[in-house]
Amino acid sequence: LLLRGIGRRSRMNVPTPNVLVTSDPPANPDPRTDRQALEKIYRETLDVVKEFPEDAGYRQAVEKLTVFRLNALLSAPSRADFEATMLPHGVPNVRTALMNATAELDLARKMGVWKPWEPLVPYSDLPKWPRKKRGEV
Repeated sequence: LLLRGIGRRSRMNVPTPNVLVTSDPPANPDPRTDRQALEKIYRETLDVVKEFPEDAGYRQAVEKLTVFRLNALLSAPSRADFEATMLPHGVPNVRTALMNATAELDLARKMGVWKPWEPLVPYSDLPKWPRKKRGEV
């Protein structure tokens, strides 16, 4: 009787493994769709960045990288050729290039709102707080 209860409890308290459930990528993705989507994202990124000042370092870096990748995409006759061109630059496949391009486009839009190239508020315009002397609360 005592052993029966112990066995039942141990079976009830067995932890279940945590499993992350994800959807699998399509078995045979359409390479034309990926190339078209990637080209669209690259062109949209270039359009967003053109609104930034020409001397902004972010604009110069993003334009250089995006134009390089867009030219590699347009000059490669096949998906495999594009992947072979991009592999030495840290992009192993088209899906990774799509994720990187989407993230860069999102960041470029945020940078357009933040405008980090504008000067900061001058120190003289900041509010002056009264300084406390030692011992004051």
